Amino acid sequence: METAASGQAAKAKIESQVYDLIISDIGMPDLTGIELLEHARATQNRTPFILMTAVPTMTTAIQAVNLGLTVISSRPILWWKIFARWSRAR
Repeated sequence: METAASGQAAKAKIESQVYDLIISDIGMPDLTGIELLEHARATQNRTPFILMTAVPTMTTAIQAVNLGLTVISSRPILWWKIFARWSRAR
């Protein structure tokens, strides 16, 4: 498991390595989770991608699903639900 301190740092990691799963917040100060998802789809098209958000909106959810999002989850995060959704999506 690896972490990134910012959206730009996550973007750089995605460019340099293939991951089994990417988990990101939608609201980051330097890059949105949607932008990171777009970048991931351009470089690692098949990597499952999970987005977390404190304020889910239908517009964001539709946009993310159209980009190939695996799971979107609102906070608080219930990891067993995330794992169950990810397992079904694989």
